[in-house]
Amino acid sequence: MISSPPTSSLNKQIEKTIEEVIQFSPLASAHCGIQINDLETGQSIFERNNHKLFIPASLVKLYTAAISLDHLGPNFSFITSVFYQGNLEKNGSLNGSLILKGGGDPTLDSNGLKQLAEQLYQQGLRKIEGNILVDDDYLQSTQLFAHAEWEDFGCDYVPEISAMSIEDNCVTLTIIPTQHNEPANISIDQKAPYCQIINQLITLDTPQPNPESIFRKETNKNSWKIQRRFENNTITVSGFIPIWEEPIQEKVAINNPKEYARRIFVKCLKETGIVINEKNSSPSVQQKNLKLLTTIKSAPLSDIIIKMNKESQNLTAELLLRVIGRTVNPDGNSYLDQGLKKLDDFIKINSIHSSQYILHDGLGLSRHNLLSPNQIVSLLQYIYRSSHHKILCASLPIAGVDGTLEDRFKDTKAEGFVFAKTGSMSDISNLAGFATLPGKRKIAFCICFNQHLLTSKACSEFVDHLVLEFASQN
Repeated sequence: MISSPPTSSLNKQIEKTIEEVIQFSPLASAHCGIQINDLETGQSIFERNNHKLFIPASLVKLYTAAISLDHLGPNFSFITSVFYQGNLEKNGSLNGSLILKGGGDPTLDSNGLKQLAEQLYQQGLRKIEGNILVDDDYLQSTQLFAHAEWEDFGCDYVPEISAMSIEDNCVTLTIIPTQHNEPANISIDQKAPYCQIINQLITLDTPQPNPESIFRKETNKNSWKIQRRFENNTITVSGFIPIWEEPIQEKVAINNPKEYARRIFVKCLKETGIVINEKNSSPSVQQKNLKLLTTIKSAPLSDIIIKMNKESQNLTAELLLRVIGRTVNPDGNSYLDQGLKKLDDFIKINSIHSSQYILHDGLGLSRHNLLSPNQIVSLLQYIYRSSHHKILCASLPIAGVDGTLEDRFKDTKAEGFVFAKTGSMSDISNLAGFATLPGKRKIAFCICFNQHLLTSKACSEFVDHLVLEFASQN
């Protein structure tokens, strides 16, 4: 058996390998930052622009996950409730309003609302003479992402933020080409009638393109687009789709998710057997004389965190930071600002890293967020030693196995042995997490490429190549 080389020799091997890969790749002109540390000793193995600030994208979710478990606890659950106002007769007839109150649960779906409806029926509710209302004030009503790019609104990764979120605040379109010069087939998966589709997408018999270039400006741009009007839920699909294209599924963020939740809830109530005679008016929720009928709880936070990081769920991360902010001061002006202040305190109290950084959200969507590779590795070292390390480590996508790394590192030495969070946007490709070198040396690493000219896929492949090069040193 060949023994591993001394640490200093190994460090030099890794440094030489990384520099060669970067120097002779199309990423040589990009802003590149790397930090690799030995987890056991804390010593740096490799540094490159490690103290420079980068746009971290979804690496921010590592911070949100850590503070959420620390502040709320792994057993924390979101609660969605149903109240009523008015008179509930012994015969099960409610003369008044039924109120669905959101508690910020990012995992709530139509099955949850169906469960609430069934619980109400089991309690004896049979008829409602009044309005079905929704209260989303728990997190200061519905808001938009403050730092999103204008063209991103309507995309599934920029849903509206609401305490009464439902079905990820999105609907799903399925698009299938038909015959040449004919409209494509577009269907919508929505849990209650809510969105309207304007189909202006035409199928064309076009030749298949040449292999895609690795550079973004040379790739074949989509000849079709999906747009949702900002103020309503009319979705227009326009342009041309090749006849050879496989069926496509696209999620679209909806406007006013609390109204979507209300419509789904009304549908569930009726399907359960509860008769509803709604009034024409739609009054706002009055907080006086509310009487609790029933509730449901989400899965524990430990499970939610795992799904959030595996799938890089933006809505979950942002709702968590705002819930944290609410616990700080329910009467504050901005739960987001309070959550960010709490995160800042968390970093300082635990001596994770310096204060030379900027965070504007809990998910990484803002291009104004700035963190260094050194700071992110410092967070990873904290995670490795924290009391919640099992949950946090389990939340990281596994190379070639699941989450956002499911299709990366396939059939390589890293498959199943690299655990890392991705952080990607146009011209940004980051990866941070843990790996074990062949000599069983455990490392924490952060690789950031900002301002690159490649496609997301091409840049990810170069990042993966870099990880494979240093992770295979022995």
